Amino acid sequence: MGVAGVAWATFLCQGISCILAMIVVFRRLDKIEGKEKTPLFDLQLLKQIVMIAIPSSLQQSFISIGNIMIQSMINGFGAPVMAGYSAAVKLNNLVITSFTTLGNGISN
Repeated sequence: MGVAGVAWATFLCQGISCILAMIVVFRRLDKIEGKEKTPLFDLQLLKQIVMIAIPSSLQQSFISIGNIMIQSMINGFGAPVMAGYSAAVKLNNLVITSFTTLGNGISN
């Protein structure tokens, strides 16, 4: 199936992972004891999460779009420049991903 097969496999794996994660979370929530039963869905909590998630999502989207634009410009300089740029980007992503993951964990 080529690229389409990889896309479908990724889609299915992510969907199954999501469903399994939700099952684990709901089972663990049932085990938590409290004075009263907490609601399954809280609109106020969702609003707070969205207020934090939107800026973070926009920031990551702008960075990705910027990288695509830069890569399209670099491609015009030939294979040696593309190889050097790709190596530098991989090193940069290794460092940046660590800090981005830490920031996302703190914001959650």
